[in-house]
Amino acid sequence: IVAMEPTEDIEFLWKWRKYLLLLATLVASVTYGAGLNPPGGVWSQDQGPGSNNARVHRAGAVHRPTPLAPAPAGVYPFRVGDPVLVSTYPRRYTAFFYCNAAAFVASLVIIMFLLDQRISNNPAGLTVLRLAMLLDLLALMAAFVAGSCHNVVSFIYVSAVCVVVLLYFAIYLGVASISSHSRLLLFFCGESSCLLLFMRKAPVAASYAVKGRIKERRKFLLLLATFATPLTYAAGLAPPGGFWSETVAGHSAGAPLLHDGRYKIRYHAFFYANANSFVASLAIIMVLTSRTLSDRLIQSYLLLVCVLVELLGLMAAYAAGSCRLITTTIYIVSLVGAVLLYIVVQMVVELLCKLRVQHCLLAHVLVAAYFITQPRDAFITQL
Repeated sequence: IVAMEPTEDIEFLWKWRKYLLLLATLVASVTYGAGLNPPGGVWSQDQGPGSNNARVHRAGAVHRPTPLAPAPAGVYPFRVGDPVLVSTYPRRYTAFFYCNAAAFVASLVIIMFLLDQRISNNPAGLTVLRLAMLLDLLALMAAFVAGSCHNVVSFIYVSAVCVVVLLYFAIYLGVASISSHSRLLLFFCGESSCLLLFMRKAPVAASYAVKGRIKERRKFLLLLATFATPLTYAAGLAPPGGFWSETVAGHSAGAPLLHDGRYKIRYHAFFYANANSFVASLAIIMVLTSRTLSDRLIQSYLLLVCVLVELLGLMAAYAAGSCRLITTTIYIVSLVGAVLLYIVVQMVVELLCKLRVQHCLLAHVLVAAYFITQPRDAFITQL
């Protein structure tokens, strides 16, 4: 964490207090629900020690529950309501449980600190609030990876994306702290066409109108990321279609239904689009809730890329997860394509208008320069 003036940091956090409160409230609610209803579901019937859950049930049939024999000492029989992942993927469930609980508690700490300014209006309280926000984001990432990934490939992909995002911001903050009294060039991402970041001691002074636009943009993006984060988190832990409730015919209990059926491609499209949107929303939150990052990256291409990935990921995940037929998929994709086409047309029209205005201004300047450089007698002769 970059060492900054405590007074400015307190003013910055208190200025955006209502948005941080909204974010912490939504994260607390979604982690609370995920803790009570863990990914993979729960057992719908008692399972004896060593049972593979292989009995097949006919649709609509009612079976009398078979009482279990007493379990031997030291062997835990999985009862009705126990999480399925405890028996099928115990390490994944353990990681998810503790990370989700840490994110829930960190969200409550953030809420308590932001409700009373006397708690956070000092260096010690500010440090605790920063650590709680950092712990909340890291625990949320780890819980999402542990609870949503069901194979090695998806685990590696989502983990790599999260690590890349965290490393980028860690390096950026480190460079910002080093260059607080100097100017450095970091060829990684930034404002120019070649993605160049020009680190300065202080941002260039902007006009009142520009500051107002930046403030409104920050509000909009923070609200967008705030609502996208819990949505994608909950959808990743409880994917469409639900989970297998028993291990039978090559299917593992707790695995997503769509992954093993005819809709496997749809499930993969949903999973990766939802994961990309989740990570992008967390990246936006990290940028906008840090004074060091937001002052330098609020108008950068990095933030624009994150917003595009988040929105496109939400659209793609909804289309892949909600549709089962080709006709409904075409309908959703057509709506998304129409919206994207409208946005592109608006951007092209705005760009052409700006270019036309610039050409007109350039023509007027050239004409004026021509007449200024001409002698007075030549000008009278031309008239």
